[in-house]
Amino acid sequence: MPRLMELWAKRGLVPDRWYGVRSGIDGGFIDVDVEIAGLAPCVAAQIAESMRAVFGVDQVLVSEKRMAVRV
Repeated sequence: MPRLMELWAKRGLVPDRWYGVRSGIDGGFIDVDVEIAGLAPCVAAQIAESMRAVFGVDQVLVSEKRMAVRV
């Protein structure tokens, strides 16, 4: 997880939410869920690509949450 956190920190970004937990039968996996508001899609794509390059990372998913605007 520290190697993943570094990718955000070196850009001066602090996620709104960071959740990490060990998983798997022997705790050999780590699941991480990161949320940050207002991040440009191109920056999100760059960070995701950097995360994929970290040794041991299996999968990185990126999604955009859109909020409904009330009028």
